[in-house]
Amino acid sequence: MKSMAEPFASILLLPPDEYLAGLKLDPERLAAAAGGLAGVSEVRRVRAWQAEAAGPLEAEARLVLVGRREPLPLPDTILQFPVDLETCMPWLDGPAETRALALVRAAAAEASLSGPVLSRVFEPVRRVLVWGDGPAAGSMVERLSRAGFPVFLARPIPDGNSSESPAEVPPEVEILDEATWLALDGFAGRFSALLDAGGRTRNIEAGAVVLCGRPCLEPAPTGFDFDTPVTSLSGFEADPKIEPGSRLVFLSGPGRAATSAGMGRLMKAAIEAGNRTGAAVFLLAPEIKVAGPGLERLYAEARQAGVSFVRVPASGPEPERLGDGRVRFAVYDPLARARLLLTPDRIVLDETLRPDEALEGLAARIGLMLGPDGFAAPDNVLFLSEATNRTGLLAIGPARGTDSADGLDREIGAALDEIQRLLAPGRKVTDPIRVDIGRCAACLCCIRSCPVQALGFTHRPWPDPVACARCGLCAAECPSDALQLEGCSDDQVKARLAALMDRPRTGPDFTPRLVLFGCRRSALPALAAAPRPRSPMDLVFIPLPCAGRIEDDLILTALVKGADGVMVAACHTDNCRTQQGGPKARQRIERVGRLLAEAGLEPGRLLFFTLAPNMGAELAGRTAEFSRAVTEMGPHPFSRNREAS
Repeated sequence: MKSMAEPFASILLLPPDEYLAGLKLDPERLAAAAGGLAGVSEVRRVRAWQAEAAGPLEAEARLVLVGRREPLPLPDTILQFPVDLETCMPWLDGPAETRALALVRAAAAEASLSGPVLSRVFEPVRRVLVWGDGPAAGSMVERLSRAGFPVFLARPIPDGNSSESPAEVPPEVEILDEATWLALDGFAGRFSALLDAGGRTRNIEAGAVVLCGRPCLEPAPTGFDFDTPVTSLSGFEADPKIEPGSRLVFLSGPGRAATSAGMGRLMKAAIEAGNRTGAAVFLLAPEIKVAGPGLERLYAEARQAGVSFVRVPASGPEPERLGDGRVRFAVYDPLARARLLLTPDRIVLDETLRPDEALEGLAARIGLMLGPDGFAAPDNVLFLSEATNRTGLLAIGPARGTDSADGLDREIGAALDEIQRLLAPGRKVTDPIRVDIGRCAACLCCIRSCPVQALGFTHRPWPDPVACARCGLCAAECPSDALQLEGCSDDQVKARLAALMDRPRTGPDFTPRLVLFGCRRSALPALAAAPRPRSPMDLVFIPLPCAGRIEDDLILTALVKGADGVMVAACHTDNCRTQQGGPKARQRIERVGRLLAEAGLEPGRLLFFTLAPNMGAELAGRTAEFSRAVTEMGPHPFSRNREAS
């Protein structure tokens, strides 16, 4: 095994000659020039991008894949550094061979600075801890038991507002009743859950935790003061008694629209009432939803049963109190094209699923991030289905705010798939972070900055290889550079910068040299989809695992090496897998901007923005606009092109 002081040599894999010729590159000249680069031990030609095409490789080989965007399916011990010529070359200035060679040199430099890959076998705890009660918990426990997982069910203290009876579970499942969470330590694969049950403390080892919660339904508020009988939808479903010939109004809660599942329940109850009692049934709602599974069929059945659907304002129907204390609604019927006065004999209010009161306290104790609605589901498209901010801590059903059987079934299936992946025996893992103990000041900045709580601490911080998101926020936050992210260390980023910035400037006129630090998940695909620049452009792209990986030092290094402007592109806040990468990057850009202003430089040379992977046109537009702004500023005092201006 090589020591860290001895650089790794890399093998270059060159694509077919036809591909290079299409980029106006001479295959023979590029191969000869690339073979002479420092850190390159061998150049190989490939006929097709397949694992077999790489040829015989040592266990710790470094591969530079020229003309490839994604790695090949090879063992994890073989590190790969794709060089996406088609995406990056059009944005660089200079002859085609100079641009291509600079990109290859950058990848080879990164490869030579990568550390050895140390893998080990991870044996997780197979037990799964399920917290909750009701149908969701029962179904989750039953599916886990059938899949062969030992299950421990922790039932919360009964809540008088809970709408369901206790879940029925297989006899082999161990149950802890009236459970209150105290803490959740450890990481995915080996959690340690501390719970209290009636004054008795239990410490449960589990590989994964599933939060199901318990269904808590809350009738919609009306704000009406009247004597007309009002029943919740659950109450009506339990006791659907109504006098024949009476008027029955099902009302979707004022101030909000019913969910698809809620609309389905309303229509089923209305059909039952119309068919059984012969009552005049009306369903009043701001929106009659029929897009959910089976809703169009229910809508047709309801119309056949004589149910009248009337749309009302989002604030609800206009109420009027009659002399006998009953309420009368003034509604507009678009079919009759008239304003109708409706005096119901009974009103049935729909309900909304609200967070269990125990969920907020539980979240604070176990490091769970709640969404704005109080459920265990961050307002982020990447956390759909069952995921939370902690790997191995899953949320489904009532804990997530899911009120439909179809949605719950999908969540249970996704949770089971994730648990099977996480708790697979004999899984190999690699350490994502290198820690320099000599530099570590034990300040715990890294612990506090980790968005997924994947760092532990003994005499030094250490990352959990299963829980770590490999975003690099901890490395960026470390004040003493004691942490380095494997594959994206400070030295590797600076080596890539140096290789791409050392290209000579071309042309008699000033063309600003820009550096774009961007997230691999958004900026890289956006750049690949962006229309090629029409005017001269010199854009150096530095991919990061997350925009939060950017540091003040990296921004300043880009300026010192000759960048006339620096951009940082992050994912949208609701599309960032760490949920903190963009805000952290914005803070650092603003801080460096203040430093530039104090030094007499224009803070406008820095730009932060967010984008999605499909926003290629927007990225091109932002870049062109920024280039024009920097052109007006001219080269800054550090720029190597200052004399050319």
